[in-house]
Amino acid sequence: MQYGMEITSYKRSRKVEKSEGVSKYKDYIEVLTYFGMAFFISRVILINNWTPFGMAFVVSMVLSRVDNIPIIAAAGSLLGYLSIFNNADNVPYYILALGSIIFGAYYFRNITKSKRLVLFVVILLIEAIGYNMFLYSNSAAGNIFSNVAEVICILPVYYIIQCAMLCLKKVNTKYVFSNEEIISITMVMALVISGTWGISFFGISLQNIITFIFVAVCAYINGSSTGACIGVAVGLIVGMTKDDLVMNISIFALCGFAVGLFREASKLLSVLGFIISFFILKLYSDSVLDFKLIEVLISSAILVSLPDKLYNILALEFNWERKSDVINSNHTEAMRDVFIEKLSSFSDILFSMSYTIKNLVNNDKLQLKNKSSALVENLADRVCAGCSMNSMCWKREIYYTYTAFGELIQNYYENRKIFPDELEKKCINKSLLIKNTEDIINNFINNEIWRNKLVEGRQLIANHLDNIAQSVQEMVEDFDANIAFKDQTEKYIKKSLEKAGIQFLNVFCMQDKNRRTNVKVVLRNSCNKEFCDNKLLPLINSATGLKMSIANYDDVGEKEQDYSTVVFEETPKFNVLTYVESECKYGENFNGDSYGYGKLRDGMYMIVLSDGMGSGPEASGESKAAVKLIEKFAAAGFSREIAVNTVNAIMTMKFSEEEKFSTLDIVNIDSYTGDLTMMKVGAVSTFIKRAGKVDVINSKTLPMGVLDKVDIDVIERKVFDGDLLIMFSDGVLECEGNSDLMENWIINYLEENEEDDIANIAKTIISRAKEVNNGKAKDDMTVIVSKISTC
Repeated sequence: MQYGMEITSYKRSRKVEKSEGVSKYKDYIEVLTYFGMAFFISRVILINNWTPFGMAFVVSMVLSRVDNIPIIAAAGSLLGYLSIFNNADNVPYYILALGSIIFGAYYFRNITKSKRLVLFVVILLIEAIGYNMFLYSNSAAGNIFSNVAEVICILPVYYIIQCAMLCLKKVNTKYVFSNEEIISITMVMALVISGTWGISFFGISLQNIITFIFVAVCAYINGSSTGACIGVAVGLIVGMTKDDLVMNISIFALCGFAVGLFREASKLLSVLGFIISFFILKLYSDSVLDFKLIEVLISSAILVSLPDKLYNILALEFNWERKSDVINSNHTEAMRDVFIEKLSSFSDILFSMSYTIKNLVNNDKLQLKNKSSALVENLADRVCAGCSMNSMCWKREIYYTYTAFGELIQNYYENRKIFPDELEKKCINKSLLIKNTEDIINNFINNEIWRNKLVEGRQLIANHLDNIAQSVQEMVEDFDANIAFKDQTEKYIKKSLEKAGIQFLNVFCMQDKNRRTNVKVVLRNSCNKEFCDNKLLPLINSATGLKMSIANYDDVGEKEQDYSTVVFEETPKFNVLTYVESECKYGENFNGDSYGYGKLRDGMYMIVLSDGMGSGPEASGESKAAVKLIEKFAAAGFSREIAVNTVNAIMTMKFSEEEKFSTLDIVNIDSYTGDLTMMKVGAVSTFIKRAGKVDVINSKTLPMGVLDKVDIDVIERKVFDGDLLIMFSDGVLECEGNSDLMENWIINYLEENEEDDIANIAKTIISRAKEVNNGKAKDDMTVIVSKISTC
């Protein structure tokens, strides 16, 4: 075997290449889509020769995208303005404005979106006034008023485009579009359609055909009321670019109403209803000159030819009633999910334990490859070391001798007492060789018996854990006794939400094992943090009579779920902020220290620090396994004592004498009461700084894996506002060779400095530890600093 040789892992190259090709294909489509939208929107000319829509679209892209799409949109808009150079006024000004927007997007990229929008409006207004004063200095007052009106016109168009673009990002998700959002998308599409003016074939307008198809499709999937509204919106946008606004609104509203009215019957009947309605209007009105019957017939033929599958896909995306039916869930399923979640967490723990044990068994099997050569070498050392034939057997004929020794050992291991012919010819110590072979084989068999028993026992434990985990997954039981549902409070919350007009799927109110109230609200629509803080949270506070806070919320738009979930909890009294600074031992790429921290569901804030004895990947593996299991137990709601005992039981299953152990330092802070519980297993001191004084918490326990029953030292304290909690691994204290020296330095540093920047404190301690060792880390070092503050 050649060490250091790089071996390329197996890859499904065709699948990867196909995935990359699909990704590039989607990128090209996105670029062409935004380019085309910008091009056609920029071509929309109002009756007073204003064309502000292209600028509004580019501003929207600049404020909502951070990639190359704004540049693409600006290029499309530039080309669109150039295409109408002879049809609109002030085209040079619009081109100048595009350059200013793109330049401003880069120059003002570090400020907030609202401030950038204000700056863009001010810049465009100044440029418009300056441009027109330069060209029409004798009528400056009138032009200034016109410029102000045109720039102000950009704002509503910008917000409509921004809303539509945000909605389009949620296409192909489980988000339910409201009618207002559908109208905003419709208006943007109407702008794109309006930009196709001037394109005709044999007197047939492409713009009219596309508009009829768009309105009819929207009406067919949403009904007559929505179809008529969409027709009005499209007619308004298209009519603003022509001389007859009323007729455009009437024609397209009639199209949407007629198609939507008969959609329940059939697609063909809906189209016929629209054709007949248009024909009657054509007979009784002379103002329908811009629309031809042939255009309606072509549009109708295309509508009929479109497959029903396409209509169903669009309906499931833009028809809120059908989409709500698909994603709706009932109260019983939600309650079952709460229970299953707890069981699943426990099942995950069992699977993790089983996986850890199996990995350790596999590591033991890796040691077998060296045993055969060790037996041959042991036998040769016993018999051949002082033999006169040593030089001939083990130098000139080493291959044959080695093979013969292996054959001899194999024969006696299989209880076949056959002496190899090669040794029969030349060995002068046959009896001694046979005696030592029997002795070595007997010792080897005894050792293997014990080893196999140990491996089988561990494998048996792993299998039992797998079986238990699978059984837990299949269990269906009643709710845990620690959870009590508050039905009356649920009713109050539901009434408050209905009164406020907030649509919801379900509301759950329960008390956990600590008798704290938790509320879970499942909303139908998207939910952002501003909505939760300003509208939803006051209603929950009023209904429960408690001061609540948001524990967790999932936004439909961000998570792409089929509903929004907001979880409220009683407001904690304390908040904990943590910073970690770590350093690998000099010359090592792996840190033997592992850590984890975060808030748990029961209101506890947990910090875990594990120091794997030694350094390198072995120590890192031990400590990471300990931290991972502790976190899983804690997340599932089990006591820390059970977690530590379980981890210790796994760590005591040693598979070789070279294995290292791990220390464990766990801190639990109750964010409601300020109670601090510290569990130390072989860990070094922990400091708590309060009002310039430092409380040193020591422990003299053994690491995990040393004893069958873990040696846990439990310390309890109370934390207050402004307290600092400092934890570290032994590599920090032992950097000077004497842990007392470094410990005293840290105490003096904390007492003499009013520093409350947790990041700076952690970095300073690590820096000091390296400084006393010529700038090198003598051992793996980790410092965790946490600050407690009141909410």
